[in-house]
Amino acid sequence: MRITYNEIKLKSVIKGVCLKCGKTAIRTIVSNQTVNPFNRHKDGRIKSGQEVYDSVNNDLPLLVKRFKEKFICKKCEDNISWPEKWFDLTEREYIEQIGRKGEKG
Repeated sequence: MRITYNEIKLKSVIKGVCLKCGKTAIRTIVSNQTVNPFNRHKDGRIKSGQEVYDSVNNDLPLLVKRFKEKFICKKCEDNISWPEKWFDLTEREYIEQIGRKGEKG
């Protein structure tokens, strides 16, 4: 049996100048969570659909702000060496995970 949960996804399109190559680029930042019984508050209560939406809506501006600080185009991101990518991008990936794992304390 397969269970499919509803996903709440919000996107923000930002335009900026790449810090690596200096070109203007457009990137899409996504914040998402699913409405499921495992998505809970810190006290253990299950989040309602509106609470999940509010959480995603609160996380998106944080993701956009963090990304704008280190704006990089997709082409340059793909060409970053692995050590640089490991140190630079794991922080952004961690911030992106906030939208998927709920609130962090």
